[in-house]
Amino acid sequence: MVVENRVFRFEPARGERWLPHIGRSFSAALPEHSYPLRFSLVSVNDDEVAVEATLVDYEPDSAFASLLGEIELLDPRPKTHQASAFCAVQIVPTGVGCEFGGYAGDATPATNLLAATVDHLVTHPNAVNASELNELAPNVLYVEGKSLDDFLLGHLALLPVAANRIGTFVDLKGGYVYPEKVLASEKKPIRIFMIDRWNDNRDLNY
Repeated sequence: MVVENRVFRFEPARGERWLPHIGRSFSAALPEHSYPLRFSLVSVNDDEVAVEATLVDYEPDSAFASLLGEIELLDPRPKTHQASAFCAVQIVPTGVGCEFGGYAGDATPATNLLAATVDHLVTHPNAVNASELNELAPNVLYVEGKSLDDFLLGHLALLPVAANRIGTFVDLKGGYVYPEKVLASEKKPIRIFMIDRWNDNRDLNY
């Protein structure tokens, strides 16, 4: 399998809804045996729509071919259930060329401000994570981009949980020895420093 980023350019939707238009355009433009992990509209003008997508190119005899052949984007599901809680989704574009979001949790204040107006706010990690620091409001939930895409397309339901499992993927030669290297590394104490210096576990005075 090969993962690659590509930009697709389509004509704007004229007289029809955006999602079916993008889905139909994608269907015609996607290479054979490719699955879009994520997609986002990066620019729109009167003549052209640019959509950036991350694709997985797979072999037709792959064990995952049957799963990857079902593309959620091409089959958006209409809403059939209204939850009693009011939920909103916040997406902050992050990455190369973005001036806001993705650096030291700089979108956290805006995220928490928006969260104060709803029962649940769903966002993505790049908008709010700052290394080991996370100052999210209690009603903010975040999921990775693919799950967020599937949620908005109606193919995935989200439920708050008390805890999550964390996994690490190492795409390096010899990555199979990574767990042993972690276990063999020197144990170091975890230090916590609060921004206002209250309850600093090193008891430092400034």
